[in-house]
Amino acid sequence: MNKIFLQLNFFAASVLFFLSLCGSAAAEEGCEQAIQVRNQTVLMFLQGNPLAAVAALENQNLHRCDSVRDYAAQMYAAVGDYAAAYAIGGTYNIEHEASCVARIDSDHARDGVEAVAAVSTDARIVIVNEIHHIPAHRAYAHILIGQLYERGYRYLAIEDLTLAAPAIEERGWLKRSEGAEITEPVFAGFVEHAIRLGYTLIPYEWMTNQTPGTGDPINDRERIQAENLVTRTFKKDPEAKVVVYAGQGHAREDSGAPPLPQKYMAGWLRDLSGYDPVTVSQSACPIIQNESLPYSFLEVTDPAESAHDAFDFIIRTNELPQADNGLPAWFTGIGRSAHSVQPWIDGKLRNLKTAELLVVEARLPNRSNAAVPFDRVLIRDAAAVRPLALSPGSYEIVLLNSDYEILAKTMIATKQ
Repeated sequence: MNKIFLQLNFFAASVLFFLSLCGSAAAEEGCEQAIQVRNQTVLMFLQGNPLAAVAALENQNLHRCDSVRDYAAQMYAAVGDYAAAYAIGGTYNIEHEASCVARIDSDHARDGVEAVAAVSTDARIVIVNEIHHIPAHRAYAHILIGQLYERGYRYLAIEDLTLAAPAIEERGWLKRSEGAEITEPVFAGFVEHAIRLGYTLIPYEWMTNQTPGTGDPINDRERIQAENLVTRTFKKDPEAKVVVYAGQGHAREDSGAPPLPQKYMAGWLRDLSGYDPVTVSQSACPIIQNESLPYSFLEVTDPAESAHDAFDFIIRTNELPQADNGLPAWFTGIGRSAHSVQPWIDGKLRNLKTAELLVVEARLPNRSNAAVPFDRVLIRDAAAVRPLALSPGSYEIVLLNSDYEILAKTMIATKQ
């Protein structure tokens, strides 16, 4: 059964990668093998070892090739190197053709969680999108679903979920092999938080072996995603209130033009369910840093931002650092703070004498090694790219190489 779930997950992720990369397959100088190497590393990624995939691309200096940028950025995010993920993948998807306000003042911004929650009480559907290599977007959803649960929302539909969702709910945590985006540690924490709150997890991705298409895969995917959502929520529970967490374009309520879909999932869901969704974009405009605004997630109300034609809300991440510790402040909103293990790493690597890429993982001790770690951070040139982001509790700290071999481990306990 697990093998079937992995195959379904592999297909869903492959579709996502193809759709995001299909426009950039032209050969670049020195990048002729990038697609081939990417295809060879996809399974490493889906099996829960993004470091092996990062190392494979870096070894051939292919990780910055345009044809694999989005995919590589997701891998860097999965190993906790957000700076590399942003540098490679960017923080803005040009497909939206949005005009973004460079400087935001307090007259055109407010708390992005409170703003969306305030209008959700009378709605039946809230759709939130993300860019797949920006974990901050998952942190926003993590915080928002608590507010929505208080307003009667009980279903959380996630694009990267497979039919293994009931097993994940029963277990309460994710395995490293149960998805691509969803097994990034911040995403896994978001899903586990939803389970603890009491949400029912809903998979809605189009699996071609379940539902045949019309031969137009771009439009079929948008429509069948919406059909799956209606079938698995409103047709079973007419009083359902549903949060949908999606990839970038699916939350758009406007119409596209070839090669973009003629109607996006949000539009199909509105028509098939009869409910107008609250649509929230985190992808339309880039991350900013604005110390004068006290929110990690800003709702931007400035009419100059053209993406308001496609979404009800534009949310920007205010990527401020926690106090000089190398972590962005949005980690505070999900109950995490910085914990450096660099002295321990220094001691271990002094004996190991290795220059290869490594990762350090913080694992919850009551889970199997198959579980997604609580956090994972890349070790480059014997230095962690950032501190671990941990909540109060006990953790097994594990140092691993790209073959997923344990080089060293220790136990730590963190306090508030």
